[in-house]
Amino acid sequence: MKKYFIPAFIALILSMVSCNSKDEESVGSMFSGFVTAYTDGNGLISMVKDDMGNEYAITGCSDVLIPDTIYRYVVSMGLDENSTAHIIQKVTPLYGAVKAPETSILPDTLKKQDPVQINAAYIGGGFLNITMGIKIQQDSKMHSLLYARMSDEDQLTFTVYHDAHGDTPMYTMYAYLSIPLKDYGISRNDTVFLKCKGYQEDCNMKLIYR
Repeated sequence: MKKYFIPAFIALILSMVSCNSKDEESVGSMFSGFVTAYTDGNGLISMVKDDMGNEYAITGCSDVLIPDTIYRYVVSMGLDENSTAHIIQKVTPLYGAVKAPETSILPDTLKKQDPVQINAAYIGGGFLNITMGIKIQQDSKMHSLLYARMSDEDQLTFTVYHDAHGDTPMYTMYAYLSIPLKDYGISRNDTVFLKCKGYQEDCNMKLIYR
């Protein structure tokens, strides 16, 4: 059955949520990171694949989503025997299944350049995955993010637009981005660039597509 991606270019900052109320009792091997999740015909997450290509059958997750759909998550999982796992927590990163919009076609209202703090970025599983910090006032949820491809024909460069909506920077909250690279015609060992405005200094990273 055909799987459908859920696209999203603008998103509010979200906190981690539990998938199973009994997860706090779980012990054993753990996995934390970006995954692609697949729902079955009933809308339950039946399998996830990490960015190294490892697949895990999922047990005990009762969240009902859109059936036969592919999602992108950052998860904490407990690893069971026989390549099965249970999701302890998950958060939806900013993610789109189609090409990122180019900066040249974005309206100026979406190009707010409030800073972000890039904590980690890597390419895995065909995605550019980014973990970042956003400085917010306590309990604030008014922030929004947009990623876009910079209009540069010579290199594949992405940037992140952050709109704090006038919020006071006090505490750091984590946000996650997962940018699919499959539609850009890049090959192994090609370079992908990430540039965006930072709090202390701007981010200017080079990452190798493996």
